[in-house]
Amino acid sequence: MVLLTSLILDAALTIIGLAKRRGGLWTCRFAALSVIVNMSALYVSNALAAEFGDAVLPETACAAAAKIFVIAIFLQKTEPAERVLPGYLLSIGISLCVHSAPAAGLLCELLLLIYLLHAESTVRKELKQEAKDRAGFNAGGNDLYLQTIEESYRKNRTLMHDLNNHAIAMHALAANGEYEDLMRYIDTFSRKVRDNMFPVRSGSIVLDAVLADKYHRAAGLGISVIFEQIRYSSDLENEDLCTVVGNLFDNAIEENMKCRDAGQRRISICILSDEDTLQMTVKNPLFHELKVKNGLPVSEKPDVEHHGMGLRNVRRVCDRYNGTLIWDVLEQEFTVTAYLHTK
Repeated sequence: MVLLTSLILDAALTIIGLAKRRGGLWTCRFAALSVIVNMSALYVSNALAAEFGDAVLPETACAAAAKIFVIAIFLQKTEPAERVLPGYLLSIGISLCVHSAPAAGLLCELLLLIYLLHAESTVRKELKQEAKDRAGFNAGGNDLYLQTIEESYRKNRTLMHDLNNHAIAMHALAANGEYEDLMRYIDTFSRKVRDNMFPVRSGSIVLDAVLADKYHRAAGLGISVIFEQIRYSSDLENEDLCTVVGNLFDNAIEENMKCRDAGQRRISICILSDEDTLQMTVKNPLFHELKVKNGLPVSEKPDVEHHGMGLRNVRRVCDRYNGTLIWDVLEQEFTVTAYLHTK
């Protein structure tokens, strides 16, 4: 009865929010979080009542705690994320499917809360980055950005479309007490979400797009990628930036694929810049005997004239910025560094 009263008060808060013209999207977000919080309080209350035999005191305490959280959500100035709207609606529907087992119900509510908060955070970061870097792209960089973002949105749409099926599966596993299978399912689902994200936030959407594209390609081939340090604040032309980063990354991927043991495949990347200089270093294991021509490693592919153009193009960019391209081999590790003077 106490929790029912709490839900009625939340409905009143929703009406107040609408009266202040916060909009339907805000209402959906508030309703979703409110239902999750109150249902969590219900499951905790039921568990305590079953343990101690007194329902009034735990129900009152849980309802009071839930009300504090709901009021805090109501007072938040955070704008809801429109792209998460299906998640808000789905969370309301799933939460209202009451579990007979308090533990299973509470776990389900916590999973929904984690998903919503994570989805909101991801979308807001993406929107902020897009707004910050939308202007000033050249055709090459803009095309790469659009292709990468479009692919990311496509994956997200697919994931959102299947979200209901995922939720039903998790709900069934939780209801049946199959918690080990549930955790494995959550791990798999988390990997899918993680694979749709940009691995780094450098401050340049073009650089982020290139690194994301190459990173996911490498990960799909079983290559471990380590971003040692990414700090970018240069005014390098986007086409030149794509040429340098793309070719160095591609060469590292190509070399790693010469090794059949995926456990030995790895790439480490370090990008450091300030207002005047830019340094990009890529390291990877060396799995073949290196041949050199005109000061650069020679490709093993039959069509050397065309397949050896990657590092030559990088060196041309370095020359254009009064920089240099340096490479070295130490203990079967190949290291290549591009130095550029951006001003």
